[in-house]
Amino acid sequence: MGCNFHFVNAVFRQIQRLGLVVAYRDDECIRSNARKLMALAFVPIDKLEAAFRLISREAPRSLQPLIEYFDRYWMTKVKWSLWNVSNVELTTNNFVEG
Repeated sequence: MGCNFHFVNAVFRQIQRLGLVVAYRDDECIRSNARKLMALAFVPIDKLEAAFRLISREAPRSLQPLIEYFDRYWMTKVKWSLWNVSNVELTTNNFVEG
């Protein structure tokens, strides 16, 4: 099990790398769709792929590089159970936070 804090930070770092920070800050639609990707960690694993596809279809074109990254890395390379915390009571591995 991974830490949701670090998962969200990794996605946001990619937003920075892709030069989407200003759009994320200023455009509610982009921010909302990026946060939906981050929230996929809370979707039950059996519904995860369908939820990702729905987000992918509804996301604005300018967010396509982030969608492609998420698909290529989080949906394909990393085992879902390592970043999905839908069935975990604690969503951190830092017990000081809990």
